[in-house]
Amino acid sequence: MRGLKVGDIFEVRIDGKSQFIQYLATDKSCLNGHVIRAFDYEIESDEAYSLEEIIKNYVKFYTHTNMQAGVKLKVWKKVGNIPLEGGFDLPTFRHTEDTRDPSIKKSYNWHIWKVNGPTKDIGELTQDYGNLSVGGLTHPLDIVKRLETGQDVMNYPL
Repeated sequence: MRGLKVGDIFEVRIDGKSQFIQYLATDKSCLNGHVIRAFDYEIESDEAYSLEEIIKNYVKFYTHTNMQAGVKLKVWKKVGNIPLEGGFDLPTFRHTEDTRDPSIKKSYNWHIWKVNGPTKDIGELTQDYGNLSVGGLTHPLDIVKRLETGQDVMNYPL
């Protein structure tokens, strides 16, 4: 996507309502995935809004995706840009490859990383890391589903 800039805000329309995501960074540690945050802000699609008001809201989740694919699939469109807040700290993510085997209920193979940082193996997922966002590329349609339902489509073991 040409012209993708940190701070770009995208509108996601679902059933006559609008929700919003913001592009934060490209994460070389995760297949050059685009890191986004989704805001807990929903309005009628024909309702006026301000970008400043959007970014004041709670962040529902962080994830990685492909912004170009979302635009091509017409699941979101760019509506403006607001620079990240001063002192904004990019998220740390957690991931395990054990999602590929549905028989695994508890993973001892978790790792964490800060956006564009090295990966640290942590083994079992502890309380210290349990609230971190799950990393890995998320298909744009799965992001729409998550905005709609609040549920991540990936089945992660504990």
